Amino acid sequence: RQKDLQSVARTFADKEFAPMMREWDEEEHFPIDVLRKSASLGFGGLYVRNDVGGSGLGRLEASLVFEALSMGDVSTTAYMTLHNMCAWIIDAFGSEQQRQKYLPRLTSMELLSSYCLTEPGAGSDAANLSTKAVRKGSHYVLNGSKAFISGAGASEVYLIVARTGDAGPKGISCFIVEKGFKGLSFGKKERKVGWNSQPTRAIIMEDCEVPVENLVGAEGQGFFIAMSGLNGSRLNIGAAQASLEATLEYVKDRKRSRDLGAASQTDYKLADLATSLLSSRLMIRQAAMAMDRNDSNASLFSSMAKLHASERCFAIIDECFQVLGGYGYLEGHKLNIYLRDARVHRILGGTSEIMHPREQPCVVSAPVTPVPATTQLLLCPVCSRAFKLGKNQNCYLRRHLKNVHNLSPTLHPRKCKWDSIPNGRVKYDKDCRERSLASKRLWARKSRLRRKAEEAAVVLCMLTDTNDAMPGL
Repeated sequence: RQKDLQSVARTFADKEFAPMMREWDEEEHFPIDVLRKSASLGFGGLYVRNDVGGSGLGRLEASLVFEALSMGDVSTTAYMTLHNMCAWIIDAFGSEQQRQKYLPRLTSMELLSSYCLTEPGAGSDAANLSTKAVRKGSHYVLNGSKAFISGAGASEVYLIVARTGDAGPKGISCFIVEKGFKGLSFGKKERKVGWNSQPTRAIIMEDCEVPVENLVGAEGQGFFIAMSGLNGSRLNIGAAQASLEATLEYVKDRKRSRDLGAASQTDYKLADLATSLLSSRLMIRQAAMAMDRNDSNASLFSSMAKLHASERCFAIIDECFQVLGGYGYLEGHKLNIYLRDARVHRILGGTSEIMHPREQPCVVSAPVTPVPATTQLLLCPVCSRAFKLGKNQNCYLRRHLKNVHNLSPTLHPRKCKWDSIPNGRVKYDKDCRERSLASKRLWARKSRLRRKAEEAAVVLCMLTDTNDAMPGL
């Protein structure tokens, strides 16, 4: 199913996006008709529930689709990811009335949507946004502005995050604002380095009246909603694969140097780029699967994937650009467009500099395998292998010591005493330390094991919550 979905998306991208990418970029054309064609394949609401026209897929399948589409045109695919994010927010956090009113037309892309978080004075520090929303009777009155909004002016539905309470993230709420609402206007169309197939404008709200029923979720939930949406959008990046494919095609067709060293250097570079691409793809897939299973660290994995993939994929495109030489530098070459379009991925959705601090908790708190609350663990004092201490007490550790290390210890959960060792019976008493050994060499070995056991002793891992996990990387 996933391969078929990926194949359909790649075929659509090659047929509808790739031939028009250069023209859309040069003329700054927003291809609404092609977007609606993609919606007929289910790409307008990939992770929206089926009852309102969505495809009901997971984040993993969505990452496959968006990567395939971006091989045709990064800019247009990027808008589709934002539209899908808006539809998902309404589906996940909106009321049933909101779902039935907006989602059937959003999933078909009859209505287009835009996500409005960034402000002129609050980019990465989104929790300190200044747009105000004050309730007056049956409406909220919004005042403020949003900057760099993709699709602004062309979209009919806007998810706007505004402050309804005190300073900080808990005072932020989310609203559905329609294009025709009184007090909503747009700035001039921005001229950009890339992403030219979608319009970007500022949004201005001057006493903009929004009905109370257009509040998404509850008051104060807006920041959580906004961040949840971004976690998913961070997984939808691409273009490196298409750049690498174009470079491989160029290298095969071009007459290679007779200098084996120079030729192999290019091969080595391409191999390194393919390795970087695969590592980025795997991190995106891991983060997508974490979101699908509602993993507690999904946000962390998403940030790590966004940081690594956006940085590495831009570097891949840049290196491919280098391999193509002067041909890549020509204005009409598609790598020229890929490079300009991919550059903004290191900024939007959280800059690379902002992503770094989000990764710090993983060093001390990233989970491995969950351990039940009643479980105790014993460490082998010889090789440090862990064993559960359950109903049979230390039988697993005793068997391990006997079979692997040829030792027969008597263990207590908090003490270790050694009754015997190979080739000689030992009676050990902690107070008297009487020896009955036939060999000093054997005694020395036994003493080393005893000291190691006393130092390592027995590791008891008592967990207070069944959802807790052993710390690790």
